[in-house]
Amino acid sequence: MSYICKECHENIKGCCRFFDEPNSIEIGISLPEAYKISQATGLEIDQFLQKDNIDSLLVDSLARTIHPIFNKIFYKGIRYKLKTIDNNCVFLTEAGCKLEKRIRPFYCNLYPFWLMPDEDRLRVLINHECLAQQRAVNISDLLKMFGINRNDIINEFYSFEETLSEHVRIIESNDNIII
Repeated sequence: MSYICKECHENIKGCCRFFDEPNSIEIGISLPEAYKISQATGLEIDQFLQKDNIDSLLVDSLARTIHPIFNKIFYKGIRYKLKTIDNNCVFLTEAGCKLEKRIRPFYCNLYPFWLMPDEDRLRVLINHECLAQQRAVNISDLLKMFGINRNDIINEFYSFEETLSEHVRIIESNDNIII
C-alpha cells in the first residue's frame, strides 16, 4: 500500500472501505481473479466473494460515460465483489491490503486510474474523499504518489480486458455458478 493510501485509510476513509451507498461499485472483480486469489491464499471463494445483481441502468451509464468494459465487469447484471467486514474490504488490515499486488483485483491496482476507450489516454476516476486526489496538482503527481507510471496502468488495463473476456466465457458456459 502506498504511503498516501495508508494515510487515507488511517483517517477512516479510503477506497477499501464501503459505506452502505445504493449501487456502490464496491470492488467488482472477475471470476478468473477470484480463482487466482483462492489459489494463492488457500481460501474458498465463498469466504471472500459474494454475488449480487447491479442495476442495469447504472451499468449502462458506466459503460457510456466511463468505458464500455463495464458491460463485461457486470456481465448480465451480475456483480461479483469482495466481501466486507464492518464496511472494510475483507482483505484490508491495519497494515494495508493483505493480498500481494500480483494477486489483487485489477480494479484495486488500477484505481483511481482508468483508460479511455479506444486510446491509451489515462483518466482519473474522481473521488473527493481520495486524499491523493486532494493533494495532487496533476495526473503526474498522482502517478508519483502511487509509485507507478502511465505504462503500468496501460498494461494492467489490457490484462484486465483479457481477463474479463475469460470472465464472460465462464458465465456463458455456466449460468449456475455458485458462490
